[in-house]
Amino acid sequence: MFSWRSKPATQPATKPATQAAQEEERKLPVLADLQHQELVVLFKHSSSCGVSWAAESQVKKFIAQNPDVPVYTILVRQDRELSRQIAEFTRIRHESPQVIVLRRGKVIADASHQDVTVKFLAEATRTH
Repeated sequence: MFSWRSKPATQPATKPATQAAQEEERKLPVLADLQHQELVVLFKHSSSCGVSWAAESQVKKFIAQNPDVPVYTILVRQDRELSRQIAEFTRIRHESPQVIVLRRGKVIADASHQDVTVKFLAEATRTH
C-alpha cells in the first residue's frame, strides 16, 4: 500500500516540500518571520510512519498543482525542537503528520493524519 524509500542520513531536518527542492534546498524562515509572509504551509512529517507517508503523497500532489504556494516540510524525528517551537508559535498541539496553513503569521487552517489531503490544502489556501 505504501511506497517505502530510504533517505540519506545527511538530509537536512527542514526542507521545502517542493519538486524544485530536489535541486535547491531552502530553509524554513525564522518562525517570527512567518508573520510577514502572505501564505505558507508547514508540513510535519515522520519518515517512520505509514500514515505520514500517505500524507506526504497528498502534500506532493498539492505542490504539483500549486507550485507558487510555499510548503515547508519539517522532519519531526530529526528536528524535534523546531516541531516544538512551531507548536508554541501556532498554539496547535503537535501531531504527525500535520499541516498548518498560515496567512501573515496567523493560523487559518490545520489538519492531521488522514485529514491531510489535496482537497483540504486547496480549500485552506484558497478560501482565506
